[in-house]
Amino acid sequence: MKAIYKYPIPVQEKYAIELPKDAQIIRVEDVDGLFFLWAIVETDPDHPTEKRCLEFYKTGQPIETPTERLRFLGTCKLFIMQELCLYVFENFYETNTINNYEVRS
Repeated sequence: MKAIYKYPIPVQEKYAIELPKDAQIIRVEDVDGLFFLWAIVETDPDHPTEKRCLEFYKTGQPIETPTERLRFLGTCKLFIMQELCLYVFENFYETNTINNYEVRS
């Protein structure tokens, strides 16, 4: 069976999150200063998982990864004396290697 689950994500430049295999990420957004990701996932506890690589970029920041390897997921706002908007992408190319990503499950 499938359901929509909500996952907290940290404010980092690169982050790998463990999700049920083939999860469909449908939304990334800030809620009360915290960042979250929503995905349609398989709820069977025996279903395998996989790590998914996220990258966060500010307006004007150089994008290090070739853009053809990135899928835009959404924006998150952070307030530090002023609003800072971070654009969140999934690096689907790095999913199998997980180089330079902090990994949490």
